[in-house]
Amino acid sequence: MQEPGLKKLTMDDVARELGVSKTTVSRSVSGKGRIGKETRERVLSYIAAHSHKQPDAAKGQESGTAAAAAKPVPGSRKSWQEQAGRQQAEQAESGSRQAEQDEAGSRAAGQAAAARHSSVRNSSARKKAGNRGTCNIGVVLPADLFSQDRPYFPKVLKGISEVADSEDYDVIMILIDTNDLSRLSRVIEKHKVDGLILIRTSGDEKPVEMLKNSGIPFAAAGMSEDTQIYQADNDYAEACYELTSILLMKGLKKIAAVAGNMNYLMNQKRMEGFYKAHRERGAVPDKSLVFTDINSALSAAKAADTILMRGAGCILCGDDLLASYVLRELEEKNIRIPQDMRLACFHDSQLLASAKTGITAIAFHTEELGREACRMLLHQLRGEEVPRVAKLPYEVTLRESTK
Repeated sequence: MQEPGLKKLTMDDVARELGVSKTTVSRSVSGKGRIGKETRERVLSYIAAHSHKQPDAAKGQESGTAAAAAKPVPGSRKSWQEQAGRQQAEQAESGSRQAEQDEAGSRAAGQAAAARHSSVRNSSARKKAGNRGTCNIGVVLPADLFSQDRPYFPKVLKGISEVADSEDYDVIMILIDTNDLSRLSRVIEKHKVDGLILIRTSGDEKPVEMLKNSGIPFAAAGMSEDTQIYQADNDYAEACYELTSILLMKGLKKIAAVAGNMNYLMNQKRMEGFYKAHRERGAVPDKSLVFTDINSALSAAKAADTILMRGAGCILCGDDLLASYVLRELEEKNIRIPQDMRLACFHDSQLLASAKTGITAIAFHTEELGREACRMLLHQLRGEEVPRVAKLPYEVTLRESTK
């Protein structure tokens, strides 16, 4: 029978007080499923400090023993609180059991107080930010990205997931057609997520406008012309400007460019940097050596053949995949790098690791882009002010291919 004046502790109570999901509480208690060590310890400590005592367990709890408080009464049905007690007991280190339990009891009380304070603070911040308590983050991305064999976007998603998971949020992918935003609208209207991360590839501002008008917290992974929204991206224009400038200063005047889909902002920015470098150094780019919307091995090979016929001295590729296609074609034509042709590209990755000659490349921190966008969103959910625009650093690595 429940003690007078005491209310039975439920999983919903624990989830609400600690600002986590009910699923997280369940995983902490059962010891199953993916969950961070600190989160599990915080949940178990809170349960130990607030679970109501069975008569046979009262003595143990009076001594501050969290595990004893959750110890089952012989013959009684095992409750989820009891499972939590066993989980916490199993995590204890070897040594003096009584001394360790006393220390755990004191620590549990402190953690419980800190958790209550944190919960109140985070709950207030989340309400200010429009958080609806789903513990879900939505990632909005164009459906056509999955029709392309590029490692860039999975890395962005990995970075987002890492930060979300560390803060006990689940990630939901929302694939959209930019001409039909009905699915995105349904997600917002039904309050399925606390906030959204928009992976931007094109210059279409319609999704941005929809999110702004909805009032839901969001951040963009990819630049927008609207500098009032939270956004993070690599500085593609500056990176291409720097690399092209280096090539021009080496005396290379006929530089060919092989770029991907020009509907993508990153490719547009790269070409801006390419032309800017030529202008500032008084060089005139040969537009007959500029190939855009190259999206396959076949189209890349054809571009490479044309570049060879037109006497270019260097090829600058828009990403590592295009560079691997071009390199394959050059090798089949017995074109030596760098003796017969120089080669450089964006996105320093494992795709080019097997090349006979080291390829000059720009390294972008793609996973960090996802992490930064997710951090921007979480700051909003906590009611914290951060800069609205973040440009990530990059590194130019000069290798044998441009000597």
